[in-house]
Amino acid sequence: MPAVPRKQVVAIREDESDRMLTVARKAKDTSIKAHRDYVFLLLLAHTGMRRAEAQALAVEDLDFDRTPPAIRIRHGKGDRERYVVMAQRHEIPCLDKELDEKLRREWPGVLNWLIAGAVAWQHDGLSEPATPRRITFSTAIFRAKP
Repeated sequence: MPAVPRKQVVAIREDESDRMLTVARKAKDTSIKAHRDYVFLLLLAHTGMRRAEAQALAVEDLDFDRTPPAIRIRHGKGDRERYVVMAQRHEIPCLDKELDEKLRREWPGVLNWLIAGAVAWQHDGLSEPATPRRITFSTAIFRAKP
């Protein structure tokens, strides 16, 4: 039986990829969706991952312990597992430039909340899950505190 000629895959050129990423990065839309789309394009452009593979990713598929970091593809072409390398580092624009500092300032409060919750859990055990009405009420009380 004669060999079937392989069909050449047409990929976008590097300059086209760079232009697409530049346009996405400079978009005036600062919404979470625009940010997500930019990061998704980076992922596709710099890993060679297929769209469906990228959409199926889970947090546990990211392996930062490897050098260089890699992403596990659970169900690639032919349902095969493979790893793609994240060789290039990109600065991903942050929607809030002061987010790191804000989170650092909140850390003592978050830690106190965690400790208080752990102590209450050990003392009282688990309670019934909160209803949406109770969550709304508790949120309003929290926001009203100085």
